[in-house]
Amino acid sequence: MCIITSDSIFEFCRAFDWQKRLGELKNIILPENWTYIEGENDEEKYPILENYVIHTFKRLYHLCKNNPDNEKKYLCCNDEYLCFNIGLYTCHYEKTFVLMKKEIKTDDDKLWSFTGYLKESDYRLESFEYLPAKIDFIEKIEDLIYDTTLELRINSTHILSDEKNKERIPEEIRNQKNLQTLFDGAIAQVKRKVECNYKIAVPQYYEGKVQLLLPLCLIDPEKVDLVLVVTRRNNYYIGKTCLTLDMAYNNARLIAKPETSWLSRS
Repeated sequence: MCIITSDSIFEFCRAFDWQKRLGELKNIILPENWTYIEGENDEEKYPILENYVIHTFKRLYHLCKNNPDNEKKYLCCNDEYLCFNIGLYTCHYEKTFVLMKKEIKTDDDKLWSFTGYLKESDYRLESFEYLPAKIDFIEKIEDLIYDTTLELRINSTHILSDEKNKERIPEEIRNQKNLQTLFDGAIAQVKRKVECNYKIAVPQYYEGKVQLLLPLCLIDPEKVDLVLVVTRRNNYYIGKTCLTLDMAYNNARLIAKPETSWLSRS
């Protein structure tokens, strides 16, 4: 039976002082902007970091559930504690780990309590025989690279008509009569950009699969205001969903910190 019994970290363990713990994690890892660029942000909350932790745990659950051998690779457990690698690094490039404590008496069905985030050198990790590997989001390296020899097919009708997709389009042009023309122009432009430099495409992880993100400039040719999600089929890519920059960064950050200028937070 899998030790991790739920894909939700909040259902699996007691997580007291959650936001405080996220702040502690932020303070021990490499400096990074974990807030959104759109809307207001609470200075004491880090929504991108929170999304990262929640989905890393979810990925851990599915890796162990689908292959019991993965428990030994991605988890370490003794009589008192459990730990796993959160995949982030300190300023000295130490790995960081989540530590949970086993509870003897509980008033619910949760056997574990969230203890905190620890650096690799923390003495509390010395009781483990080994330290777990970083949780993998990538199964095939080729999924990370945009193949410019393949056709890109766009379902513009769905993107421009679907309510959720349309809400992500900049408000000033969302209902303009020439929206289709603006969209087609942005698609033509990004096709040329990715043919010129395949690194323009940024990989994201979403619902168990890797997709690629392409930047769309609908208003100003130098400013990205919408992100096209493309999924690879056998011999072509299909694009039928768009995201805001914040949504795209959230999903891309699960794989790695995006360094491409159009999605970078620096």
